[in-house]
Amino acid sequence: DPKVGLTFEDIRIRDESSPRFRSTEVIRIERMTVFADIHAEKLLDQKNPLTTRRVVLDGVQANAWLTDDEQISLMSLLPLPNFGPVAPRMDLRRVKVHLHGNSLESRPVSAELNEVVVINKPNAEGGIDKSIAIQGATDFANGLDVRLNTKAGSTVVRGTIQGAYLSHNLIDRLPRAWAKPLLHAKDLQCACDVAFAIDQPVDAPVNYRFRGTVHDGRFA
Repeated sequence: DPKVGLTFEDIRIRDESSPRFRSTEVIRIERMTVFADIHAEKLLDQKNPLTTRRVVLDGVQANAWLTDDEQISLMSLLPLPNFGPVAPRMDLRRVKVHLHGNSLESRPVSAELNEVVVINKPNAEGGIDKSIAIQGATDFANGLDVRLNTKAGSTVVRGTIQGAYLSHNLIDRLPRAWAKPLLHAKDLQCACDVAFAIDQPVDAPVNYRFRGTVHDGRFA
């Protein structure tokens, strides 16, 4: 059969390099299914016979933190391995992400994502344009909807956060580098909805736009 499905179960990746998070499980995937076309004739030329059509990751748990150079630790996993050419589509289901502060002892900021869809399209320059859709909720917001598109080196992000709640408790749980700009608002408690847009053109400054509606707020 030229169409095949490869299934991998209980995939775990640990970080042995971070002094603060040594041996922490960076990511765990309960099941990964790769849907692919097989071209047996490529074996004769000692080439990869698989052309991936779609990848489904089910039951994903990820732990993230900021590295010493203030990068999100999960970025160290990129680029992800490919089974032949880049899959046109990747679906992530039942995703839980925990962003840790400065130690594992502190309570992380967590998100449960119902659906993450990644669409990859080859462009005329030989690269890959990406479209990523994320829907879910976090422990500081009732709803999260984000759309990210990359094209020819530029990045456009659009998103909404519904029922967000800002308080000193949330700020204390963030990584120190992210919490520092918010310290002036540490005594503020508010419930709000937020819409944001981030545009990063090629060879141009990043443009941020935020619009918020505060439903309730006070200084503690």
